[in-house]
Amino acid sequence: MLTGVFQAGNSVNNVAQIVKTGPVYRAIVPAGTKLANSKAMDGAYRGIFHGANGIKGQANLVEIESGTTIATNSISVAMNVSSLIVGQYYMRQINAELDVISDGIEQMQSFQDNEYRSRVFSLVTHVKKIANFQSEILENEELRISKIHQLDSLEVKCT
Repeated sequence: MLTGVFQAGNSVNNVAQIVKTGPVYRAIVPAGTKLANSKAMDGAYRGIFHGANGIKGQANLVEIESGTTIATNSISVAMNVSSLIVGQYYMRQINAELDVISDGIEQMQSFQDNEYRSRVFSLVTHVKKIANFQSEILENEELRISKIHQLDSLEVKCT
């Protein structure tokens, strides 16, 4: 995030330099030609283009934007970059919070799975206990009716 702030500050400094230098021009030359290199300054060009036998023509220079317009556009770009950086910071924060929530949901799901398993185990244990004493239950009418009601109740719980 700090790197982006430094870049935004650098952009504002560059804008200040453009405003000081004055207007900005675009050179228009015929297709397939290029401006002649300047001998006075490295990386600069002259307003002429060469042909096979020397100078073939001059470039037309058109002011594309005033320094103020460039400054405004550059500051706007710097602000957009800054807001993007801040947005990314908060998106990381939100992502971290979502990870915590996801972990909590996984723990709740695990708890519910364990609860379900324990209920099923409990039901199986009750049915097994009734099955182990089936001869005694069948001999006693009152006990048999009680166990039938208990099995019906366990069936309801199971479903």
